[in-house]
Amino acid sequence: MSMGDQIKAIRQIRGLTQKELGERMGVDASTVRKYESGRLNPKIETVQKIADTLEMPVGSFLPSMGIAENFGSRVREARKKQHLSMEQLGQKMGISGSLVGRYERNEEHPKPDTIRRFSDALGVDAKWLEKGEYDDNSLSGDEQQLLRYFRAMSPVGQHVALERMDELSQHSKYRRRF
Repeated sequence: MSMGDQIKAIRQIRGLTQKELGERMGVDASTVRKYESGRLNPKIETVQKIADTLEMPVGSFLPSMGIAENFGSRVREARKKQHLSMEQLGQKMGISGSLVGRYERNEEHPKPDTIRRFSDALGVDAKWLEKGEYDDNSLSGDEQQLLRYFRAMSPVGQHVALERMDELSQHSKYRRRF
């Protein structure tokens, strides 16, 4: 999925028009339209503004920019989502907060047991922490992207997303025909 497709999909999930997104970011709707169509690539600072406005982690846009996420960035994302300091996460794992920081900055490379300990302490999938993938080979790329969006949401956002998915699944236009 291109960055423009991601911006458009998340904007629509948030129920915003291009004009509303542009107003919240301080740009014209035509600029948003160009980002979504791929005719204009936003600078990294603008990607951060888009992510903040859409209430998404900037990391969700990085792969479409050719910037790889890594173990450390995923640990940091999960830790911050849970409002944990490095010290607090370290305490949950029985390690120092400074060691957590070294993992987040990719100065230390985790062994499988360490990945599992991070996974348990953060309550996230170990394969996602390690590789940015989910431990379910039956999921398509779009399904994995849905999981990434879902996990990036607050509990309130997750609840609303489930309500919307339920609504869409009941609509005849969107039901799969077997």
